[in-house]
Amino acid sequence: MTSSSPQTPRLPLPASAVTERIVAVGTLELISAAHLGGGEGDSTDAQLLRDGNGALFIPGSSLAGAMRSFLRERQTSPEVLPWLFGGAERDTGALSTLIVDDAYLVEGKPATTTVRDGVRISLGTGTAADSGKFDYEVIEPPAAFQLRFELVLRRQHEERAVELVRLFNALLDAFSGGDLPLGAHTRRGLGRCHVEDWRVAERRFAELSNVVAWLQQTSPAEQAPVRARGAHPGDAIPPPQLPLLEITARLSLRTAVLVRSTPPWSPESPDAVQLRSGDKPVVPGTSLAGVLRHRAERIVRTLGASEERGCDLIEGMFGPGFRGGAPPREHRRSRLLVADAPIDGEQEKGKQPPEEVQTRIAIDRLTGGVLGTALLQEQPAWPDGNGGRALELLLQLVTPGDDQPRREAECGLLLLLLRDLCTGDLAVGGAQAVGRGILRGEEGTVCWRARPPHAKSWHWRRSGEAVEITRGDPAQWNEWARALVAWLTARRG
Repeated sequence: MTSSSPQTPRLPLPASAVTERIVAVGTLELISAAHLGGGEGDSTDAQLLRDGNGALFIPGSSLAGAMRSFLRERQTSPEVLPWLFGGAERDTGALSTLIVDDAYLVEGKPATTTVRDGVRISLGTGTAADSGKFDYEVIEPPAAFQLRFELVLRRQHEERAVELVRLFNALLDAFSGGDLPLGAHTRRGLGRCHVEDWRVAERRFAELSNVVAWLQQTSPAEQAPVRARGAHPGDAIPPPQLPLLEITARLSLRTAVLVRSTPPWSPESPDAVQLRSGDKPVVPGTSLAGVLRHRAERIVRTLGASEERGCDLIEGMFGPGFRGGAPPREHRRSRLLVADAPIDGEQEKGKQPPEEVQTRIAIDRLTGGVLGTALLQEQPAWPDGNGGRALELLLQLVTPGDDQPRREAECGLLLLLLRDLCTGDLAVGGAQAVGRGILRGEEGTVCWRARPPHAKSWHWRRSGEAVEITRGDPAQWNEWARALVAWLTARRG
């Protein structure tokens, strides 16, 4: 007769017991320059963030904030967000299931930083406003950062596990698709980035082998296979359904363009050169947005709008600005995206076009002679004479979905701004008084992105000195222009 010892009863898992971990690592590459701010510095008004050893990095809190904002804009359930990111907003005390590490630069890849200058334009004079000069430091592409995210699921998350994993996969796809810009001035083209490949390791701790593997591997995701984008198609999150007006245009250089940047010092260096991002000359989105806003203010005044009505329309599109020299009382994100505009046409038959240095002087108005110490040298981006060098313009306006008159007025104003750029009436960059910065529209598209059947698109190109619409009905453009006049001159009820 044998006797068996009684089995020890299995204790129930506590609610905080970890049941699954999903780790994702990837290399984040910059597509455009990025400003990951660290506050005011000794040499710039806004420097890049560095750790105690002087190394550039992206804080995990900044990454998590950008991801949280991305999901909120896509109308993710507010009850789920605290479970993923923690309950700080609603003070629920919920523990975050998503761990976001600080992202440091990938070793061996170039990481160049530059300082960009900015200036606020005076509405009355069209020149730099008093005390309106500022600068900020950016890191240039193709700098790359190492990302590491970890989703920790506990027993208390059993009912929400499927939803949490879905959102985690959606965030990975957002980085892969370049849909999640980082840092400041993202509505002015900065911070565009993408992750080419994700390596994802999943460990379910109900199996003992996964527990052992997790304890033995220090970096389980680095040995995991690459996950293709769209591997979880059911986890995709549709973009916001707000109506969007997107404008692309190729604008050739009729005269030289100069957005000033200070070159590295050497005895042969000119005083100012055209700003470059990466290895290309570029007109930054901040400069384009500045000239567009200033021209928009002139247009609404010309059309007879009251100051309040005109400011309301422009601040709704561009964000709050200075009024009467006073800073804005509130800060609101711009609904108009103005991307950096690279100047292409640099490579022609394997040769770089000459970037000639121009010497200028200042004349004493009293004597007619040269002012002392007023000699300067500038190296702008020059046209090539046959329209081969051009700006690639991208504008995206998210319009208010519940206000049709205002939506149509904003579309009309944006089309008038495009017209002024294409006809050379609106110059970009500095030294406009000596004829610089004049552009000419070559071709482009206008897309009204809305729910079917309301979506429309147009294609236009230059024909002589006029613009020819080759696809789409131009009657809609005229309706938007009339809607702008009607909205500006209407009285509020």
